[in-house]
Amino acid sequence: MAQGASMNVIKAPDPAVRITYRPGFAKATGKKDRIVQVYGDDEEVLKKAFWVRDMWMGLPAVPEKATLAVSPFWEEEGKEGEGEQEEIGDAAQVIEALDFADTEGYVPREEAEPLRVVVGRVGDYEKVVFKRFGIYDLKKVGEDKKGFLLNAGAQVLSMDWATNRSEGCQYLAISTLTEGEPIGERNDEQPPAFSRLPSKSTIQIWRFRVDPETCTPAKEPSIALMLCHDWGPARSLKWCPARLSFKDSRVLGYLAGVFADGIGRVLKVVLPQSDDDPTAADADGCDFLKFTAPAFECYLPDDIITTISWISATGLVVGCASGSIAAWDTTAERIPYLYTTLHQTYINGLSTCFPSFPNHIITSSMDGYSRLTSLADFEADNVPNNRSRIAPSTITYVDALQSGVSVEEGSWVKLFPIRRYFSATTVAKQLGIVRSLAGSTMHTLVLSGGTEGEAMFSNPARRVFHSKIKNYQQTWFQLEYAEGAGDGDGGTLRMTEGFKLEECEVKSKVKGGQQLLTTVYPMQIGIGAVCWNQNQAFGGWAAAAASCGLVRVEDVAIP
Repeated sequence: MAQGASMNVIKAPDPAVRITYRPGFAKATGKKDRIVQVYGDDEEVLKKAFWVRDMWMGLPAVPEKATLAVSPFWEEEGKEGEGEQEEIGDAAQVIEALDFADTEGYVPREEAEPLRVVVGRVGDYEKVVFKRFGIYDLKKVGEDKKGFLLNAGAQVLSMDWATNRSEGCQYLAISTLTEGEPIGERNDEQPPAFSRLPSKSTIQIWRFRVDPETCTPAKEPSIALMLCHDWGPARSLKWCPARLSFKDSRVLGYLAGVFADGIGRVLKVVLPQSDDDPTAADADGCDFLKFTAPAFECYLPDDIITTISWISATGLVVGCASGSIAAWDTTAERIPYLYTTLHQTYINGLSTCFPSFPNHIITSSMDGYSRLTSLADFEADNVPNNRSRIAPSTITYVDALQSGVSVEEGSWVKLFPIRRYFSATTVAKQLGIVRSLAGSTMHTLVLSGGTEGEAMFSNPARRVFHSKIKNYQQTWFQLEYAEGAGDGDGGTLRMTEGFKLEECEVKSKVKGGQQLLTTVYPMQIGIGAVCWNQNQAFGGWAAAAASCGLVRVEDVAIP
């Protein structure tokens, strides 16, 4: 402490001394203080921060068409890489075409119990039965609706929108928990989370044709590709987010995934020729492809990979069941250039701070912590946040806010600025345990899904720039489940929508002086996967999937 300083005042004895103390973010009520603590004091960065404030702070919880724009922190970097083509292991990838008769054991079973769903506005419900891959147009609910419901056929584990699709059809990759034929012997005594469980499975690539004038879905979606493999269900799917262009226009992009056998892989996905001509007779047809070898493989002989994310167009980072991370350069040998331990145990969420800080990653683990780590110096630049008694199961990054978004105590969605990662700001509150989160590079809105069956929108930008502004959350829809009477009656789901905007409660509700306990909800209604479309014209497209296999895709942006 400097000479003459009191206990309540910290003064530096020398201007060259770096003081790491900062006032708490919650106590920094001044607008300038809050902006500096999130974005730093660089003048050029602050100019972009003010642009973010003017563009998105006024949105209560749902995006608007006029505000869909690329994060200002990506524009300059994007110009450098735009138009480049990156080839990842084209010679290594082995694919063969399959007939529909050969797909038994790969695709979800047709004889599975159909989904019975009650949809519609309150007082005007309609009962719909979804068979495998069944589709329902939401315009039947209201003319203002621009989307569809579909049955993926099994529990959805992960999904992601294809990038680099500035126009034309949009494609959604969906992985499901199919009961395929096991490959190899199984050790029933070993915990499944720490075991390699290869089996027959598939990744569905859904095709959404669009109206070029309104950029909304134009007709019922269809499956363009079925990517069959023997690696087990894909637990995590991520399209390469870098701006790439390909000589062959049918190349959809590079899809990274972590499979049940504990190995990460990159697949080069090529569309069928019928997609070039939407008027062709087989324009809505489906091709079945069997992947024998991927374009690139991330393999650790003594560890199980659990999650994956892109660092750049040719860089990958993975999280492992042991609490370690590893990173690969896909243009080099298949040996990771980095492998180190970050957490005490299982990493269940990982995201890179792409595109602003691609070499920084944020992770969430079953040890109760989420961490911000620099891959350049992972020992010195490693910041944990407060430990949560209920381990965070998911994490995402919002580039325009230079912040990570994760979960505390199961149901609180909170914002963690990367320059003050040890502090948190409440964004939204769900009734159940938050199982999925999604951010976007086209706006600051966050989409979250919980075990109570609610998919919810929120805008953390409001609290970033103003401490006293009202913070809202908007329930997109809510699922409920009623058990059947037996004798083949598999139960009924009800999807309720039309909720009003509500203010986020910063404290838990109490009853008789005691906090209400978390409820255990039916497994069928849990929202286990959510994602935003990362293409600018379609940045308002959101997708949410329940454990029963029901997927809702809708353009939620306000015209």
